[in-house]
Amino acid sequence: MDDGDFGEVLVAGYLALLALAVLTIILILRCSGSQGQGHPPAQGLARELAAPPVPVPLPYFLYAGAADTLECAICLEPVRPGQLCSKVPSCRHVFHGDCLGQEPW
Repeated sequence: MDDGDFGEVLVAGYLALLALAVLTIILILRCSGSQGQGHPPAQGLARELAAPPVPVPLPYFLYAGAADTLECAICLEPVRPGQLCSKVPSCRHVFHGDCLGQEPW
């Protein structure tokens, strides 16, 4: 490699380092500028996690279906027509009203 090529490689290396430094500074400024506004995101998340969940009571109904077609998900006994029951909407498990009253759901 002659001296002319070495000089060009050296200049190209310096320019690449300069471009990398400028991009790094821009990235740091953009990231630090967004956190300076309001509360950091971690505080908002901590506040959400600290709030206790609000329990939603399950609706009760009198079972009107056929006998022995459903069983209580707690005691595993059949649900009989006319018994007070409750059903979880998301999974559709059915419970006797008395079984739900025995545990703090």
